[in-house]
Amino acid sequence: MKDLLVLTRPVVNIDLEATGGDPKTARITQLSIEKYHPDGSFEEMWTLVDPGIDIPADSTEVHGITRLMLDTCCASCKTPESEHDSNDKHCPRFVKVPTFKQLAKYLEVVLSDVDFVGYNHRRFDLPLLEAEFARCEIQYSWKESAILDVFRLWQLIEPRTLTDAVERFGDGETLQGAHDARNDTRGTMIALRGMFKVRPDLPRTMPELQELLYPRDPNQIDWERKFVFINGVPCLNFGTSKGKPMKDNVGFLRWILKNDFSAEVKRIAKEAIEGRYPEYRG
Repeated sequence: MKDLLVLTRPVVNIDLEATGGDPKTARITQLSIEKYHPDGSFEEMWTLVDPGIDIPADSTEVHGITRLMLDTCCASCKTPESEHDSNDKHCPRFVKVPTFKQLAKYLEVVLSDVDFVGYNHRRFDLPLLEAEFARCEIQYSWKESAILDVFRLWQLIEPRTLTDAVERFGDGETLQGAHDARNDTRGTMIALRGMFKVRPDLPRTMPELQELLYPRDPNQIDWERKFVFINGVPCLNFGTSKGKPMKDNVGFLRWILKNDFSAEVKRIAKEAIEGRYPEYRG
């Protein structure tokens, strides 16, 4: 990573597989994390994750993970317990698939004070991660991190899928087993490395790339734009109260808390009810 980016703090390359495509309601079934440090050191972890619910067939068609697999296979190598080789040097023992709640405290430490690299993760993986933390009553947010979405970066060059990205920029390498979290994290780095080779004029710091990909609107309060500043006043930006100040619509804010909104939107609404409003920074 040091040969690609100038790092001022750790960068995490993350990919998640899940029970569905809506990050507010889906549950994680597999995760892969690669963590790069400014000093050049590197950590990685991946595991199957028990979502605690059934996995729809259309989701299984995408990533190949079934409820039976999670109940019977090793979290570290996907081998069924009955066939597990205790002498395998890569996986010395059968490891039961953990729930996200069992991983939450560890992940909170690993994913704090970092920037993120991934493929389409700003739209799906990171909001899903935040929702899973919220279910564990952990207030986690990635919104202050610099985000390098390889999918978005590629859109500025030419729109394609991750598999095509690897074939286009991988210098002969191909992505085997797409939609396996571990393969996808590896494919992301292959594609990113090739993009920097093809486009040496691209910025090499996370904040500059963040600004290139997602220039921030100073009037935007939350990432979904449910709340915005109008003339410096925090206002609602949807529904019957669109354009009206938050402080004059406490009933609407209470309605938000009872319905299906992201953890970030609910947090902002709750703080506003308590009299703590977002500050306009211009």
